Amino acid sequence: MFLWLFLIVSALISSTNADSDISVEICNVCSCVSVENVLYVNCEKVSVYRPNQLKPPWSNFYHLNFQNNFLNILYPNTFVNFSHAVSLHLGNNKLQNIEGGAFLGLSALK
Repeated sequence: MFLWLFLIVSALISSTNADSDISVEICNVCSCVSVENVLYVNCEKVSVYRPNQLKPPWSNFYHLNFQNNFLNILYPNTFVNFSHAVSLHLGNNKLQNIEGGAFLGLSALK
């Protein structure tokens, strides 16, 4: 019995590791709506802490909204997966620090 409990707790701890390679399709977590062939990805108020753990949408270009979340530090490569984002909204977070390289990968941003 104790062994089963230990294995379950170990699995939970390893799955919640912030540096793990867990990635989730962004449209499974956020609202994705296409309007006139333009994709709008709305991650507002979805409790996002690390955007780099989200897989980018399938669209060539899209607008990305991370407003009203719990972002307080933007680490290097935070947005590296989002090379096709043409806009990025980060308002109403608790940003205290933006580390160098946080916006690497946002090559289509206007």
